[in-house]
Amino acid sequence: MNITNKIKLDELDLKVINELPLISEVLTSTINKLTSLFEPIISEINEICRQNTPSGWRVDKKKLENIIYPFTTYYGKDTISILENFFHIKNEITIFKESNNKRLNYFWIRFGLFYSEATEESTPELYFLITRSPNEKYEGILFPKDFYNGILSKVKGFQVEINHPDNGDEMEFISISDKVTTSEKLYEVYELFKTEVLIPYLSNVNQI
Repeated sequence: MNITNKIKLDELDLKVINELPLISEVLTSTINKLTSLFEPIISEINEICRQNTPSGWRVDKKKLENIIYPFTTYYGKDTISILENFFHIKNEITIFKESNNKRLNYFWIRFGLFYSEATEESTPELYFLITRSPNEKYEGILFPKDFYNGILSKVKGFQVEINHPDNGDEMEFISISDKVTTSEKLYEVYELFKTEVLIPYLSNVNQI
């Protein structure tokens, strides 16, 4: 067999292969712990949505709960043929406005843990966000820019990102995130998201 440009395994490659059972066990254990940390949050957010979704809006039955995308940016179901330096734990709830069985508007609640070497950040981040993508089939923006600026003024100590059509952005979007440092950090970010973003969002979405 004459194969040009043969790929050779270096010393580090061979060491990883030899230690693969241990590496796999450690990764599996840690990732399972991470998803377990999100479980009470998933339960509480589902309950908050159930209790606070305003009249005329519904929570979609289709949800993503602790879906893990390790080493791939491909979110489909086909066989993965190459690994990437990427990791994502994803949760998603869709809430939509409906009249006469027709969807008029919607937004997503998303949260989880994200890392990609393609981003500027080299540390995995916890994130909680609410977003709506533009679509001419649906009604316009959900909140004016001042609503998001009001939230921004109350959030201290975490990374906050806001996009709004009034700023020339395509999406209507607010997120709170922080680096993964301790398990307590996850709950700190969540409590702030819950009190300053999620509940006010649900309470006011029909009043704008």
